[in-house]
Amino acid sequence: MSAHPAWRAMRTGDIAAVKALSDAIYPPAYSERAEVYAGRLALYPEGCAVLADGAAIGGYLIAHPWAGAVPPALDTPLGPLPDAPDRLWLHDLALLPACRGTGAAAAAVARVTALAVGQAGGQGWPVWLVAVGDAAGPPTRGASLRA
Repeated sequence: MSAHPAWRAMRTGDIAAVKALSDAIYPPAYSERAEVYAGRLALYPEGCAVLADGAAIGGYLIAHPWAGAVPPALDTPLGPLPDAPDRLWLHDLALLPACRGTGAAAAAVARVTALAVGQAGGQGWPVWLVAVGDAAGPPTRGASLRA
């Protein structure tokens, strides 16, 4: 990857690369099937992006509306989105090691926060996530970033 990859909207054609990144970055217990990524893209495309440099993809982002503090199960299709969401769930933000420390994660969080700000009649939704593995020390359930 060059020094200037950029976030762009995820496309259906990116799913194989997203799956390969997931398999490379996460242990098997945290990686998901390609159809799960494709399902989230179909349900909420505005919350799905890839860090791209031409045809090369060095990261991906998946976020979607959600209701309640219990996170969606890993490797499970979501089904329909909640009728009355109360948060934006940052499901996944994954970067290859070469893309870390470049500001790509901060740009991804800014992208998600911008999505959340315009929700709930302008009141904004909080952004929630679950940190796994060594992402933030011990796993943290329901951490919230205020939009």
